[in-house]
Amino acid sequence: MFSGRRRIRRVRAAVMYLMRYVGLQGRCDCVLTCDERGHPGLLVRIDTRQFVPFSERQHFESYFCRKLGEFGELGVDGQWTLRLVIRDRDELATPRLVVSSQRIASILRAFNDPVLDARGDDERVLELRESVRQRLSARREERGNTGYAPLADAVLTDLGALGGR
Repeated sequence: MFSGRRRIRRVRAAVMYLMRYVGLQGRCDCVLTCDERGHPGLLVRIDTRQFVPFSERQHFESYFCRKLGEFGELGVDGQWTLRLVIRDRDELATPRLVVSSQRIASILRAFNDPVLDARGDDERVLELRESVRQRLSARREERGNTGYAPLADAVLTDLGALGGR
């Protein structure tokens, strides 16, 4: 019925209207999406300087979905799905972490390794402990071969009270 750009403009205008109506101030972005079954959908992201409790955000999504459906912006009989993402003042103020691809790959390997999934968590913990012990003993041996020796205990002297100014 509507072209993609026109639908986005209409949904954005409706979301901004609802935001003003409930007193939510901020910026709204809309994107057309498609779910795994091929059904069309909308992703709406709201950035606001107000605080929106994380536990209450599902109510916001339900409200916006219901009202946009009533306005006819989600198609006939709500055939379009809506996903609402709210970023409040706390999330906007938090700097993004810089994470390497190696870190991401290691997380995926650690939690999705089929060999590790087949074994129990107890076996995995025991294996990891043994691995740490082996690495520590290997480091100790390397240190012993380099002539490194930890410092001897230093003799401490008692200090008297410092004079006040």
